[in-house]
Amino acid sequence: MASRRQRPAPAPGPPTPPRLPDSQAARSAVPGADELMEEVDLTGADWSGCTLEGVDLSGVRARSMRAPECSWDHSQWADVVLESCDLAASSWRDSGWQRTEAGECRLTGAVLSGCSLEDVWLRGCVLDMAQFRMASLRRVRFTGCRMTGADFSSAHLEQVRIEDCVLDGAAFHQVRITGRRSSRSSPAGPGLVISGGSIDGLSGADQLHGAAIDPSHLEVLGRLLAGAAGIGLELP
Repeated sequence: MASRRQRPAPAPGPPTPPRLPDSQAARSAVPGADELMEEVDLTGADWSGCTLEGVDLSGVRARSMRAPECSWDHSQWADVVLESCDLAASSWRDSGWQRTEAGECRLTGAVLSGCSLEDVWLRGCVLDMAQFRMASLRRVRFTGCRMTGADFSSAHLEQVRIEDCVLDGAAFHQVRITGRRSSRSSPAGPGLVISGGSIDGLSGADQLHGAAIDPSHLEVLGRLLAGAAGIGLELP
């Protein structure tokens, strides 16, 4: 009796795109605490250094918005599109992003530790030293981003794809990686896919169980794994 051919394990699914309204009202004024910003266009707004506690965004578009060093505690984003915005050194605590896209945005040193990101796509963003510690990322895609020193330690990564990104010095200690299944009995696919880009100096490579990594990284990955295992690669 011929054995049934096993289906290939599924790759991470694409993020669900934002659902934006046909029109949005222009808004630039800084919102008050616990305000819902719904169906507005924040293009050109300057919220630099603001405390935005409890401010929720829904159906929002923004281009060239300045909001560095802001505090977004207890904030929920849903159906948000950002282009060329500055969010560097901003922090989110007990917050979440859902169906959110950011293109060519500056997020250097952003703190998203402990946050929930679902159906998020970051394209061409600067995420150097960004913090995703203990965060939950589900169907998140990073494309062409610079992520030097980004920290994913103790994060839960489910169907995450990192493509053509600079991950030099990034940390993945104690991550939990979960892939999706085509059926209940089928094997899970990779929960994290790293393709292209660079991974020089990445730490926690020995803890990426459930990930798939581009074969072009094999030499660097071998050095990282040897270092994590305490194996020297130079003979005395």
